[in-house]
Amino acid sequence: MSETSLKIGTVHIRLPMSKPGLGALGLIALATALRIALLSQGWPHTNSDEGTYGMMAINIAFHGEHPIFMYGQDYMGTTQAYLGAVMFHLFGISLFNLRIGLVLLFALFMYAMYLLTSLLYTKGMALFTLLLLAFGSSYMMYRQLQSLGGWIETLFFGALLYFLASWLALTARQEATRARRLLRLLAYFGWGALVGLSLWSNVVIAPFLLISGLLLLIFCWRDMRSWAPVLLIAGLVVGGLPLIIYNLQATPLTNSWATLLKLFSSGGATTQSRLFYLARGTLSILLISLPAIAGKSNTCDVSQVLFLGGSGPGALKCTLVQGAWSLAWIALWVSSAFLAFKMILSLPRQVAARSPEQQEALVRSYARLGLLIAAILSLILFALSPSSTLYPYLSSRYMLFVWIATPALIYPLWLGAGGTGQQASKVVTFFHIYARRLMLLFIALLFFVGTVNIFQEIPTTQGNNAVQEDFIDHLESLGIVHIYSDYWTCERVMFQSAGKITCFTIDEYLNTGYERYLPNKIIVTSDPKSSYVLPQNTFFVKAMANRVAHTHRPYRIYIFDGYVIYQPV
Repeated sequence: MSETSLKIGTVHIRLPMSKPGLGALGLIALATALRIALLSQGWPHTNSDEGTYGMMAINIAFHGEHPIFMYGQDYMGTTQAYLGAVMFHLFGISLFNLRIGLVLLFALFMYAMYLLTSLLYTKGMALFTLLLLAFGSSYMMYRQLQSLGGWIETLFFGALLYFLASWLALTARQEATRARRLLRLLAYFGWGALVGLSLWSNVVIAPFLLISGLLLLIFCWRDMRSWAPVLLIAGLVVGGLPLIIYNLQATPLTNSWATLLKLFSSGGATTQSRLFYLARGTLSILLISLPAIAGKSNTCDVSQVLFLGGSGPGALKCTLVQGAWSLAWIALWVSSAFLAFKMILSLPRQVAARSPEQQEALVRSYARLGLLIAAILSLILFALSPSSTLYPYLSSRYMLFVWIATPALIYPLWLGAGGTGQQASKVVTFFHIYARRLMLLFIALLFFVGTVNIFQEIPTTQGNNAVQEDFIDHLESLGIVHIYSDYWTCERVMFQSAGKITCFTIDEYLNTGYERYLPNKIIVTSDPKSSYVLPQNTFFVKAMANRVAHTHRPYRIYIFDGYVIYQPV
């Protein structure tokens, strides 16, 4: 193990860690501290989707429940809810305690990315990758810190399993001692367990699972004659146990395979309409989704972009800026893929003709190319889904796993920035070295500025949080514990009241809405004193006024914090 020596006065301290290792530890600590600071200030805002995970954590911690998937959604795992339940037991129910587990998961993701990038590239590039991941735009941080289930933990699982597959492929032809053979068998078990956990947490990670599996098939086929397949399957069963339990109980229309098809299908759409949606979805990805997930601050949405509903000079600016952002991403992707293909074609095709160094270069090139292919497959799958057309900004989380391919994307710039190789002239030297260094610095600066901008959002978020807290205090002071409301109010209010208020979701016609947890219906509808809590200046209020006029049932009516409350007398 490498050691680093520190001198403080006359005292020498030897640390059992290399300088890059210490650098990685420092960057992970910086990223962790930064996110904890944001959470401590109440950023980001919360919503009912997060409220659902909060209520799941409460039910796990105090009511003996053990949900496999997010309430009402049979493809999103519940790791975050179980972490939240542990925090609630230790420190009490709060939004901060629900979210703090996500910071731990993100720190583990960064560590896995350090291992992966060090293995496939260099430790220096691994540190720069961590520097980029430590910062990010408001949208990126929002996706990392809001407990919406299945995303951050699956990022960690995906990065770690790709590292294990790459390591197994790189060491497949090396002489193995008994200890190394045992370590490889353990890695196969770990890879299988991570695949199972990933599929349970979020099936959208599938492209990275597929590519890492292909790496094993291509380079580790000799291990088929060992205990590796048995341990891999054992790991898959252990990691995917929640998924297996669910599918044994699910109907053919609700099992995981049916759910996956549902996520990326357009229902009964015709071929012509599918082509239209694919074209529009692709345009939405290039002009909205990809810039958002790639770190652009203040991303314009559909109504602000040309060709998707926007018009005027402002829409033209949004289109050009965000289109340029995607073009840069694509240019890096093409350059990196070209470098990988170039290396693969330059090496001997016959296994026997390759030296150990050439074999390692071949495996690394395939693994790098695999990261790029997995990233582009993620974009294609998203383009095929209805969400890319309907909600390209909010649903860009379906592409979030392209963050695992970050080192592959920046590699062309990093390679040229090192100044290796001979240049033809000083002009070429400048463009091959200093220009690329400037581009890397510019990318890092964009991510840093994006993070700085987040702190400017804190006062607004805190103001909204204060209004929500006042709203719940008002309800409790009126003795209101059972309510009917819209989806974006229900789950949030239940969690922010620590479960003291129970809400049943209704639609704008006051009929049953999108209710995730059916016991709520029984509790609320069985209480004749349940109140209606309706967003002000909406069709909900008009429908309620019409009902009151026809039923002549007396209500006390209150208006505060943007809501109209109808409390039965």
